[in-house]
Amino acid sequence: PPDAAGDGAAAPRGTGTLTVKDNGSRYLNVTLDGRFLSATPVVQVAIPAGTHVIELLDPASLGDCTDV
Repeated sequence: PPDAAGDGAAAPRGTGTLTVKDNGSRYLNVTLDGRFLSATPVVQVAIPAGTHVIELLDPASLGDCTDV
């Protein structure tokens, strides 16, 4: 079915999974769409289909982040 915006594109359906691992020397905080999800490791977390913003935040960096 078309999406609510009316552009004719079908809205994404279903789910996917997210796995984030660290290098073992320190952990990262993972946010999904601006909400804290968990500290690493994050393993097989179900997320809805579609486009998302995932941020990996190093607590030691005092706010620096890497967008992926």
